[in-house]
Amino acid sequence: MTVNKIVEGGFGDREKEFMFTAEFTYINSDIEYPLTGSFNYTKNGAAHTGVFDNGRFTFSLKDGEYITFYDLPHGVWYTITEEQSDHTVKYKLNDGAERSGSSINTRLLNDSNVTFKNNKNVIVPTGQFKSVKDKTIIGLSLLFGIILFLVKKGIKGTSKKSFFI
Repeated sequence: MTVNKIVEGGFGDREKEFMFTAEFTYINSDIEYPLTGSFNYTKNGAAHTGVFDNGRFTFSLKDGEYITFYDLPHGVWYTITEEQSDHTVKYKLNDGAERSGSSINTRLLNDSNVTFKNNKNVIVPTGQFKSVKDKTIIGLSLLFGIILFLVKKGIKGTSKKSFFI
């Protein structure tokens, strides 16, 4: 089983270490048994040995990195959870549909490829005013400016005559 990490978006942090927890549970006769002992895995192609802590193993991945777990029992249930981040998270199992969320729970029946995709975009303020309040303030300010301009121009252009007469 392989877990991949992809980071996208204009503000996606491609150097960030995203933390994951993998939980593996074997179910026999409706009794759950967390996997125990050591196991083999590779991270970005480099071989490692890990140890399950009550069926759990914690790891981190950056953009473009992956981890592959070897020799997991056929039929084991697993949950892969990405810890909360400031990115929008989606995941995809094998060639299936992309789903929103930071956790997948399924059964390992054959080789699985899980991809977690993080995206972070920031909406740049455009200066557009959308509320009625904003538009009212702008309109009144513009009207006040025009009246002030006309009053000052009328006073300068006349000798003691009132602008309004």
